[in-house]
Amino acid sequence: MKTTPIKPHLSETVVAEVMQAIQSKSARLAATDHDDLYRTLEQRRCALGGMLELARALDAWRLVYALEAHRDDLRRQMEAL
Repeated sequence: MKTTPIKPHLSETVVAEVMQAIQSKSARLAATDHDDLYRTLEQRRCALGGMLELARALDAWRLVYALEAHRDDLRRQMEAL
């Protein structure tokens, strides 16, 4: 039996909703752990790496670009600390 790769079509609306949820989670994590904000941002940035791998494997390039932008934003926040 041959398996066919999953190739989901993610509209701009879906990508926006997914990114809103991801960004909200990042903001919640940062707000709840003031004591070690750098570590929290670093862990979240690592988690985004896994999300990026999945998005790339699915060829969901709109999501890849949005996740990369969010990861870069987290890196800038870390550098500002």
